Amino acid sequence: MLTVHGSDDSLVRVEEALGFAKVIRNHKLQIIEGADHRFSEYRDDLASIVLSFIKEPLNQ
Repeated sequence: MLTVHGSDDSLVRVEEALGFAKVIRNHKLQIIEGADHRFSEYRDDLASIVLSFIKEPLNQ
């Protein structure tokens, strides 16, 4: 499972994403510095992270 979170998200705090990552097995959390909830200025970064995750082997 992948969660991508923006450090400047005003709707969901970064601490909540960090807590979620601690309780979910096989979970990867990526925080994009400066990104808001919609990743308005960081869509290329978001796409790159998601594509890299999809390309990873399943049994890591």
